[in-house]
Amino acid sequence: MDFLFPTYFPFCIYEGDEGDVGNGTPYPVGMSLENAMALYWKAKTFRITETWDVLTIYTGTTVVGTTDTILTPSLNLNKMSDLCCRPDLEATGRSGTFLITTPSQSSAQHSFQDYITLYLFQGDGVIFRNDLYYPQISLARAGGFYDYYNWLSSEFSTERYLATITINGNQYSFSMYSDHGSEQRYYNTTTNITIDSERTPD
Repeated sequence: MDFLFPTYFPFCIYEGDEGDVGNGTPYPVGMSLENAMALYWKAKTFRITETWDVLTIYTGTTVVGTTDTILTPSLNLNKMSDLCCRPDLEATGRSGTFLITTPSQSSAQHSFQDYITLYLFQGDGVIFRNDLYYPQISLARAGGFYDYYNWLSSEFSTERYLATITINGNQYSFSMYSDHGSEQRYYNTTTNITIDSERTPD
């Protein structure tokens, strides 16, 4: 018998408090049930496109570059029925080649790529608040020469830039925080995530 598109999640939905959702938490954006379910059941791989222009104000160090790559799942989950037992969902990839320039080292330049990981529906999975569904979404990145590791559940500073995930044509934006505190400034820096391929419904 074919596996039809499901009508709910294979786990409980929790009613959270106000501080459990929103920027700086693992549940950054609220969406319709339809979109939250599409993110869980359908999304297999993700495309991430970026522009990157970062300045470390105390040292004058800059990081610039662009990304256009696919984040692929760590598990081989090709069918919607593979998600019935709620596996860990994460997708990983590498950024485009970024260029770091360090004036303190006689304007030395190095190229590197970030490691990017998208974690979905871990922990409580989904929180229901104010008639919206907040899926767990965490985006982490770590660099080589220049280590800026951003995690939605940890607000390191007030310095931030916006990342956007698009589901069914709807855009949901959330903040990415720098672990370098107030040292960093972001100019024309964006991260855009879209669903690149979907799982089959059988």
